[in-house]
Amino acid sequence: MGNNKAVTAQLKRLYGLRCMLTGELETKENRLTFHHLEKRCEGGGETVENGSLILGVPHENLHCYFEKESRHFYDQINLCIQEYKLARMRMSEEHGDLLYIELYEQVFQVIMRKYYSQKIRRKHGNKNCRKRIRKR
Repeated sequence: MGNNKAVTAQLKRLYGLRCMLTGELETKENRLTFHHLEKRCEGGGETVENGSLILGVPHENLHCYFEKESRHFYDQINLCIQEYKLARMRMSEEHGDLLYIELYEQVFQVIMRKYYSQKIRRKHGNKNCRKRIRKR
C-alpha cells in the first residue's frame, strides 16, 4: 500500500471531498478511497497523477463488477476520470475553462446512467470481493 494515505490527502486538497465517479460528498459513513487509474499490477504507482478518489461502494462496484464484466467500460471510466483531472488543472491554471468541466459532466452522465442501471445487480453483492476491498 505504501503511501496511499499521503497521496489520498493530496488528492483531497487538490480536488475536494467529492467522489470522482459519482460526484457525491465524502461522509464519515461513506469514505473516499484511493483508486489507481493504471492498476498496480500493470505498473501504476501510488501517485497523484495515477490516483483518483472514489467512494467505497462505487469503488467496489468498479472493480468487482465493471472490471470483470466489461473491461472496456472500466477503461472508459478511468479515461473519463483522467480527462476530468486534466480539465480541473486547466481550469485552475486558466481561471475558468468551464467548457471542459461541462463536457466532462455531460459525458460522465451517460456513463453514470449505465452505472446506476447496473447497481441493482450489486444488491446481493459479492462477499469475497467486499472483504478484499476492505482489507486495502
